[in-house]
Amino acid sequence: MKETEGERIKTYLQSTGRQQMIITEITGIRKENVSEWMLGKKPIPTKHLKSICKAFPELNMKWVLTGEGKMIEDTTERNLDCAFTEHYRKEIMQRVNDKQSEIDALKIALGAQKELLDKYRNESGTKILENSH
Repeated sequence: MKETEGERIKTYLQSTGRQQMIITEITGIRKENVSEWMLGKKPIPTKHLKSICKAFPELNMKWVLTGEGKMIEDTTERNLDCAFTEHYRKEIMQRVNDKQSEIDALKIALGAQKELLDKYRNESGTKILENSH
């Protein structure tokens, strides 16, 4: 059976000597939710994946989402993700400079993060389908 995102985060925490409670302490996510994810009972919502990514910047989110690559993110992979989000950062700054609401700018940022997570999820699904033929 395929390992879930929560199970991979559990593996990361164990490998770094941390308890799952640290996620609750740092992000404010309810411990019941974290426990269900770690047991593979529920998927992790995108907004919580973003919080975890922010709390543990060395954690390779592509690995969390797909199981591919290294658990700890290397500089090259981080730079690719940064290049992807740089386009959106420029668009956000332009809108802020144009006196549009900060909320609109934040919506673009959240959309970019969701697009990146969806991209990794889609790549994973494509590879799974290709391997099944």
